[in-house]
Amino acid sequence: MNGNPDASDDDLNVRSRIVMAGSPVNPTHQFGEVLVRRFDFPFIKTELLVVNPSNMSIATTWRSLVTEESPCSVDMIVDHLCLL
Repeated sequence: MNGNPDASDDDLNVRSRIVMAGSPVNPTHQFGEVLVRRFDFPFIKTELLVVNPSNMSIATTWRSLVTEESPCSVDMIVDHLCLL
């Protein structure tokens, strides 16, 4: 899922079924990158960046999701994470 945020709807449906068939999921973790890139979801979960319980690649690549239009800058997010 994280490897191709521009995946087709059919690909996303297949991957969604695969993920849902396994253990319980947190959609903001498993689909975080797709939510931000494709659906303009305005959040990246702090737990995903700090704990990363599902070992998602977004935890190390999140900076690429922050654009000039994002409500928070990379520096603001880093400052927040440093306070935890």
